[in-house]
Amino acid sequence: KQTLLSAFPGVTVSSQQVGMGFLRPLKWEPLAPPEAPNSVTRSLAQILREALAQLRLCQQEGMLRDLQKSVEEEEQVWKAKLTASEEELQKSQLQLKSLEDMVEKLKADLQSTDQLKEYTSLLETQLENHLETASSERQNYTKEVEGLRQLLSESQEQLEAAKTETQKQSKELALVREDIWSCLGLVCKPSCGGGILPAGSGRGGRHSQQTHQGPGAVRVRMREVPLVCGLTEYVSPFQAQSSACSLQAELEKLRLAENAAASDTEDAQHLKERLEKEKKLTKDLGQAATKLQELLKVTQDQLAKERETVKKLKEQLQETDSSKEGTSV
Repeated sequence: KQTLLSAFPGVTVSSQQVGMGFLRPLKWEPLAPPEAPNSVTRSLAQILREALAQLRLCQQEGMLRDLQKSVEEEEQVWKAKLTASEEELQKSQLQLKSLEDMVEKLKADLQSTDQLKEYTSLLETQLENHLETASSERQNYTKEVEGLRQLLSESQEQLEAAKTETQKQSKELALVREDIWSCLGLVCKPSCGGGILPAGSGRGGRHSQQTHQGPGAVRVRMREVPLVCGLTEYVSPFQAQSSACSLQAELEKLRLAENAAASDTEDAQHLKERLEKEKKLTKDLGQAATKLQELLKVTQDQLAKERETVKKLKEQLQETDSSKEGTSV
């Protein structure tokens, strides 16, 4: 300003003007013809240009400082935001890692549950096979027991029939013998005076004696056969021979019937023993089937508990996945 005023003394500038306002009079008022030489004018113009350049430079530096200050403030704000974001990212990474660990643990639990489920299925299959085998064996044993019962019933019927036939033949034999002794007594009375037959050897006495005979009656009757054959000499030889043969045939039938009855009795006893064994085996089989059913029930209860656990684990896994998706968003 001082330089311009000294270069243009004809221009009056108020002392209250500040800034670039003192240049306006220089623009509108006509300048006086220069009185100074050209060298001075040139130096003054050069000084003026330098002053203007310096002024512009100062203004630019001020603007740059203001801009740098605002940039630094914004940079601090962004740095704070970046630090907060990094902290949130670290927290999210830690939470994600913990969730991944939980997912791995749930997967391991789910795998062990699947293995337990497979083992339970295997046990169920084995138990079903055992039950089927036990059921088939029980049916076979039942059929065998029914067959044995039927065979025992038939044997008992045959035994009863043999006993009935034996009793019938014994009665018939007793009647035949009584008839023979009666005939012998009637024939021998005139010649022998009735001394051959003992007291009580008539029809009534012999009938009462035959009624009380036991199992040894066959041997007694066999010993009596020669006596009967000897007594037939008092009758006719033909009648004695026929009576003896018929008596021996009846005795042989009786002996065979007694042998058959004894054999049937032994078979019936053997069948009874076998039936008792089959009953005991059937009872043991029923107890084993009951134990297998109890084991199946326990296994089913355990499987239900494991399924409930798997269901809860799946729900937790779904909740974890949903929370993980929310964190990612």
